[in-house]
Amino acid sequence: MKLRSFSAAIMLAAAATVSTAAHATSYLVNFTVKSDVWGGYGMPFGVSQDQILTGSFIADSSQTGSARITNLTYTTGSRTWTTADVATNSTVQIDANGLSFFEIYFNAQNYFAADNNAVINDGSANRYCNFCVSYTASVVTDAVPEPATWAMMISGFAVVGASMRRRKVQLGFA
Repeated sequence: MKLRSFSAAIMLAAAATVSTAAHATSYLVNFTVKSDVWGGYGMPFGVSQDQILTGSFIADSSQTGSARITNLTYTTGSRTWTTADVATNSTVQIDANGLSFFEIYFNAQNYFAADNNAVINDGSANRYCNFCVSYTASVVTDAVPEPATWAMMISGFAVVGASMRRRKVQLGFA
């Protein structure tokens, strides 16, 4: 009888456990740099006047500053920028409503900002555009068990262990 009461108490406690997210929120950000009128001169990294540039990165809300930017890929003509190229003054703002703004700098001459402008410069040519960066951000979900799942599993082990301990072993000889 005590075993049944113990088992029921464990099951109720596990079921009553409040489940909260066990990880920080990350956002997959896909962006496009497109302008009908590029300012500047030349073709930096081979970027033509009417070229559409695209890229993506993951914004990790558990980090701060430029460390929030991971898995970045951004191609400007013959040059592909990655997370390793991101400067420390880059920023991603995440508020209660999700990702709200980002500014990504690679160096003083190459950067882009959400819903704002982009600059491409290879030292011999320079292009820039205003209000030419658009983006979409979607939540990335990780397969991390919630605390209630862990509680149910551990309580199941406890019930099985307790029932095996109480069980009377009868040996039969033939």
